[in-house]
Amino acid sequence: MPVDGVTTDAFPRRETSQEALAKLPLAFDRVSGRGTATAGNSSPLTDGAAAIWVASEAGLLRLPPSTPRARLVDFELGAVDIQREGLLMAPAYAIPRLLSRNRLTYADIDLWELHEAFSAQILYQLKALDSPAFVKDKAKVDALLGKVPASG
Repeated sequence: MPVDGVTTDAFPRRETSQEALAKLPLAFDRVSGRGTATAGNSSPLTDGAAAIWVASEAGLLRLPPSTPRARLVDFELGAVDIQREGLLMAPAYAIPRLLSRNRLTYADIDLWELHEAFSAQILYQLKALDSPAFVKDKAKVDALLGKVPASG
């Protein structure tokens, strides 16, 4: 079914071959030669999208009652120096701060969504979040947050 006139996915490209993919240069590790991320196995810039409307109470009254609603209670911004802390590790710093500030633990969250380009990043973030030493020493949060729930 076309969505907004789009009928085909942009990836993978039809002309892609294993031979062509094998020739692509490393995207991040250009020094050691042991890296594995290339433009061929990484998420494209068009890999996802989301939108949210922020409205006042008066604005909400103008929407149909069936429109899904969420209440933004708090948020946390995070950034890290990738040369010292690793690529895209900001969630592992921001999540403990947000939870601690609201007196919550990992188990208090029903649905987790961490969007990163590589599965290895998510695994590293989960390992960091599960580490009391990381949470205390790196994220600077002195709270026992438990273990991030895993679903099967």
